[in-house]
Amino acid sequence: DPTCSREVALKQIRQELCKNKIIQERFLREAHIASQLCHPSIIPIYSIDKEGEGIFYTMPYVPGQTLKQILKAKGFNNLQAKATGLFVPIVEEEIYSGEILEATFRHYFSDIAKPDAIILGCTHFPLISDAIQNYFGKETILIHSGDAIVQQLEIDFKFNTKYEKTKLEFFASENPESLKAIGKKWLNI
Repeated sequence: DPTCSREVALKQIRQELCKNKIIQERFLREAHIASQLCHPSIIPIYSIDKEGEGIFYTMPYVPGQTLKQILKAKGFNNLQAKATGLFVPIVEEEIYSGEILEATFRHYFSDIAKPDAIILGCTHFPLISDAIQNYFGKETILIHSGDAIVQQLEIDFKFNTKYEKTKLEFFASENPESLKAIGKKWLNI
């Protein structure tokens, strides 16, 4: 950011998706919601901008390593990241197995070698983890990122006791009532 003489991180829509109006709306909604949050553990949004057909937002640059760099340093090689956006609406339609899910696996994964491990980075993946395990085979290790987050929260905030009157709040980039209904069903509350 030459105006303020500071390094910033930039988040933008991938080039092949930047003309998609639905993606643009979701991206802007995410940016606007994130820009209203104020918490020591949340990186603030500096600006939301549009240049040509590209939409982006800026936030403080946090030096450090990417997850890929950390894993490579620990000896993991042949790392791949894969955007798999079709799984979200499939899971939200409560499709946890069957031909639609299998076709989606083939769509995303037919071109990759069988992995040793998969990090399930989306909140929807635990609901289809059995189907993912069946697709890749029992030799592939599934790592649930949500479990790791919970373990870290238990350490950082001493969340080791269940509270009877815990207040739940649902935040969503779109349709919070739908998320609330799905969340209650998934969490059996």
